[in-house]
Amino acid sequence: RDLFLDASGSVRPGASNVGGLAVAIPSESRGLATLWSRFGSLPAKRVATPAILLARKGFRAGAHLVAALDRESSEDVHAMLDPSETLDHGTWVRRPALGKTLARWARTAGEDLHTGRGAAEIVARVAAADGILTAADLATYQPVERPAVLGTFRDHTLVSMGPPSSGGILLAQMLAVLDEDPLPVEGRGSADAWHRMIEAMAHAFADRTRLGDPAGSAAAPEELLSPERVAAIRADFDPAQSFGPEHYVEGAVAPPPEDHGTQHLSAASADGSVVALTTTINTSFGSGVTVPALGIVLNDEMDDFAAAPGVPNAYGLVQGEANAVHPGHRPLSSMTPTLVLDGEGQPVMVVGASGGSTIITAVFQVIVDVLAYGVDPDDAVAAPRVHHQWRPDRVWVEPGMSPDTRALLEAKGHTLVVRPAFSAVQVLVRGEDGLWTGASDPRKGGRAAPAP
Repeated sequence: RDLFLDASGSVRPGASNVGGLAVAIPSESRGLATLWSRFGSLPAKRVATPAILLARKGFRAGAHLVAALDRESSEDVHAMLDPSETLDHGTWVRRPALGKTLARWARTAGEDLHTGRGAAEIVARVAAADGILTAADLATYQPVERPAVLGTFRDHTLVSMGPPSSGGILLAQMLAVLDEDPLPVEGRGSADAWHRMIEAMAHAFADRTRLGDPAGSAAAPEELLSPERVAAIRADFDPAQSFGPEHYVEGAVAPPPEDHGTQHLSAASADGSVVALTTTINTSFGSGVTVPALGIVLNDEMDDFAAAPGVPNAYGLVQGEANAVHPGHRPLSSMTPTLVLDGEGQPVMVVGASGGSTIITAVFQVIVDVLAYGVDPDDAVAAPRVHHQWRPDRVWVEPGMSPDTRALLEAKGHTLVVRPAFSAVQVLVRGEDGLWTGASDPRKGGRAAPAP
């Protein structure tokens, strides 16, 4: 519990997001292997081959990657790039060591990074960076299947991620609050519509302080999604004004970071299968600790715990006692992979995002745009967004919001901070003709693409 505290009980700066102690048990390898073994229909080698070839042959560095690397101070991260390459917009980044790691993933069904040579490399690198990860930690870790969070909005059913992610619960709560308080079509982008959504965000993120790993003392999803809780949030809404943080829950203040280490993909196949998959190393380039022999960057997922309850993490999120550092627990995240089903139970939308705590509000706004306003997926993803996470007491808005709208929101008591590109959404929407339309967020240079 006191892993990141000094003798006075204060959080040691950087201890939970830089270096070996910041690394939670890496588990993506076994998690993906579990999904493949349960739902996959192709041999592991065929599944992994496109990624292996991409790592070996390389890819052109986009503007977002270039900017992130320019900000990155870890020499280990920069050393993972081919030293003969000069990184710019025209440079191909090659990851040959990662290609070999992926090939071993396919041969061992994901076990190399848990019980094989790869696992030994990870343990050695974490130890060298003053971490405490052991071979037994990697070997004994097992994915845990938990119930999805279910919600409703505009006669659709939402299936999203439950604890230890807060994403599905907060998303379902915000949509439930809006579902019986319709936003008129002509109000899209208006100050009144934004105000209603921002207030729903503030309540949801205040409630987030009660969440954590279900193995501990965290609140159950049904507590935050009960008709009584939703009705109370609706009743608290004042169309003329906002309130200070103390109106919701007590807490502390910290600014958000500038970048994140999460990616999301939404996919649909011809046989009717759909996938919303979010994966993360937490912040940009994770802990800054790399495993050169494997070509991977290790996470700083320990920062998603509350290093000290009530003290903000790297995303400015204030977290409660239920998310304190605890052996064997998984930290609270913001991942929000979501499937939307129609009245017949058929998938009509696959959505998720990257962007730390802004993941939840980004997915929320895209779903509202598509289902409540009938907006085209490309326009819904590209539209300006807002974000309010209760603490700090400010609303981040993207530059596309008009000055007049910002002034009206400020008149209602909101403190606005203009910040560009704080999340990236990937969405698929099925039309009445049964065909899927994909939209990839232009904020990170993404694009929708068919695959053979």
